[in-house]
Amino acid sequence: MSHTLLLVSGREKIINDLSNVCGQAGYKTVTAYHGNDALQILGMRNIDAVICDSTITDIDSYHLCYKIRKSEKLKNIPVILCNGAGNATEAQMANDMGADFFINEKACPETIVARITDFFSKPGKQTGRLNPPEMSTESMLKYNEQLIARLEARNIELHKAKNDL
Repeated sequence: MSHTLLLVSGREKIINDLSNVCGQAGYKTVTAYHGNDALQILGMRNIDAVICDSTITDIDSYHLCYKIRKSEKLKNIPVILCNGAGNATEAQMANDMGADFFINEKACPETIVARITDFFSKPGKQTGRLNPPEMSTESMLKYNEQLIARLEARNIELHKAKNDL
């Protein structure tokens, strides 16, 4: 049986590389460059799993995962997050938001596909979460701290670009 994967990334190269490797492994792929586009696709198509990295711009990957988990229609779709340096904080955040598993986004496409293949090959695998995650105060604080850090870094980039003009 061929599974259909929704690949969500803000970078075309990542989408192309991952789509090629997924296709070689026998998966069908659908792509989205933004989180809200991914939600629309999920509402219209039969998707077997979502793979999302941290480069989407309208909503971040954690929020996308959380929205999927909170949706009665979508909550059982497996979500794989590929974010940042793969540190323990990001892995815990992915778990808190309801991701089925977390992969360092610097992992090669072949590694990501191998994890997906392993996930689908397990007999009696549980797809998605049975219950949507409940955001604890601690998880929300970590999430907000991450957003603030990203905004501060982006602000520095913009000021530097402005000064370089």
